[in-house]
Amino acid sequence: MARQRRRTSNRSKMGLNYIEQQHEETDSSISNTIAAKSFKKQLEQLRLEKKLNWQLRKLIDRRLAALDSPNK
Repeated sequence: MARQRRRTSNRSKMGLNYIEQQHEETDSSISNTIAAKSFKKQLEQLRLEKKLNWQLRKLIDRRLAALDSPNK
């Protein structure tokens, strides 16, 4: 009987370890997904900033050109 209980206990431990491992993998994949979403959001923000900077530089160049042309 004691041997049977040990076997059952060992199987339960193996099952518990498997469940814990699956839980850790799930947590890891969720955090990876969250990190990926955050990275994509930051990348999109940088792209928008770059586009905005380019538009601002273009506008500034036009304004400077407009200011310089009456002086000539």
